[in-house]
Amino acid sequence: MARRRHQLCAVRGCGTAVEAWQHLCGRCWRLLPADQRAAIVAARQERAFHIVSRLAIRAADWLNAHSPQAEAARRQGEA
Repeated sequence: MARRRHQLCAVRGCGTAVEAWQHLCGRCWRLLPADQRAAIVAARQERAFHIVSRLAIRAADWLNAHSPQAEAARRQGEA
């Protein structure tokens, strides 16, 4: 059975296809704070992929909480 080469970006509502080893698309990656990007890059360079996965999940959660849609919902009292 062949491995899947692509998956969807982990950020809710994005839907951009990314390579199987990536968690976030380029647009979502650029929206992350610099310290979160640096932590993911450092873990990837150390080949600590279990830490990369945890950091990527945390980054997607941060983006989901700080997205324009989430901000609009907070302003309207929906969240």
